[in-house]
Amino acid sequence: MDLLTGMPNVSYFSKFGDDFLRKLLKQAGQVDVIYFDISSLHSYNDHFGFLQGNQLIKKCEEIIRASFQEGLTLRYVDDSFLTITAPSQLKKLLPEIQKKVADFSADKVTTVRAGVYQVKEMEPATSAVDKAYQVYNTSVKKPFEMQDYLMGHFEETRWQEPGEPALKASRFIPVLERSGLVYQLDLHVLDHVCQLLNQRRADNLPTIPVSINLSPSDFNIDGFIDQVLGIT
Repeated sequence: MDLLTGMPNVSYFSKFGDDFLRKLLKQAGQVDVIYFDISSLHSYNDHFGFLQGNQLIKKCEEIIRASFQEGLTLRYVDDSFLTITAPSQLKKLLPEIQKKVADFSADKVTTVRAGVYQVKEMEPATSAVDKAYQVYNTSVKKPFEMQDYLMGHFEETRWQEPGEPALKASRFIPVLERSGLVYQLDLHVLDHVCQLLNQRRADNLPTIPVSINLSPSDFNIDGFIDQVLGIT
């Protein structure tokens, strides 16, 4: 059993996964093997600490297990989980699972993603899991790679890999707006510009007007205008 969550772990799966899959396949005719992964847990731990990260892992386990009570759910590797269940309505259930996880997370953004592989005839359980992971990796993870990169490196403001062109605003602004973080970027830009203008004034250099863009979503943040006034 996994020491953190108290749920079955990968060793349990290695011993009993085939038997559970065979039994469920006989009962239901086909089986869903679902691979869940917590998005950007490494960055989450960097921001909020491993204690918060462990609490998130435990909460994810509770939410996933409660959503598939008739199936087998286990902690797989690090921040991933497996669920073996009779044909499920994953597309219907996943948004609610993701909302519950995000509501619990410290940043209200981090959640889980999932890939599902449907088993129609008996095969090794490990093979079915590999296929579920491939679905996740190719169809789910890749489209979010830019979002994960930005979220993981947001506070560094180093968004240009060596040898790569600088990211255009059209690529990172929508990601930050969806994640609710664009206001931090806007405040950072405002602070930087004000410091430059202040330094030019101190050096008796001419100052010129500088235009700064603010996202409409900024004004949904409590105290945003007060922060703007504080900086200026």
